[in-house]
Amino acid sequence: MSLSRAAKYEATQNLNAITRFLHSFRFRNLADVFSELAQQIPDRPIEVLELGCGIGKAYEAISGRFRIRYRGVDIDEEMILTARERYGHDGTCEFVCADAADPKFFQPDSADIVIALETFEHIPENVVVRIVENIAHIVRPRLFVVSVPIEIGPAIWVKFIGAKLMGYSARGPGYTWSYAWWAGLYSLNKLPPHGVRHLGFNWYWLEQTIRHNAPIRESRSMPFRLLPKWIAPSVMFIAEPRATPTTKAAA
Repeated sequence: MSLSRAAKYEATQNLNAITRFLHSFRFRNLADVFSELAQQIPDRPIEVLELGCGIGKAYEAISGRFRIRYRGVDIDEEMILTARERYGHDGTCEFVCADAADPKFFQPDSADIVIALETFEHIPENVVVRIVENIAHIVRPRLFVVSVPIEIGPAIWVKFIGAKLMGYSARGPGYTWSYAWWAGLYSLNKLPPHGVRHLGFNWYWLEQTIRHNAPIRESRSMPFRLLPKWIAPSVMFIAEPRATPTTKAAA
């Protein structure tokens, strides 16, 4: 019997001790951020909006430790159904099957924190720009937390070879030895334009897109903060939209 997409996703994430270790750090770092927010908001639940929530792993990581009201959005109906089956009995969460770019999710002051973990590399870049603008200028949360894989520079050589040795398929179809070579040399013009997979994703572009809309307090290497980003597997941005004056978001 073939596995569902949700089951395949979990099986890939839990392929071995290395993959479990690396994927756990986005949630460990997220918990650090929520510890800070909990001190700032001691008298009510923290309002959370997650874009690309998948099967609800971020909710699972934070709901038992912090007082929250959570809304997760994902375009994959199967992922949302799995999240609802697991956590729908909780009175503090809602999982919505919808496009993360839908304007209805961007209401003024509707969230204290907006998170997007390993999500924006799977969304076309022109759409990501609109999402970032709406979060920064309409929602204006206290914090905007984004994590993405590093897919350029020498880090990609380590990840590509390591994935081949482990039989880890999440690198995505179309990633060839040639493409990995050129990505490692930052030569993205040698690759197809980035679409909705890891191939050709440029985290520097995303960092600057966020920075132009909200001050970035920290660009954090993962799994370890002291790792240079040219060798780190992934990066987390922690931005502060409320540190800038309110401006009209792009239509």
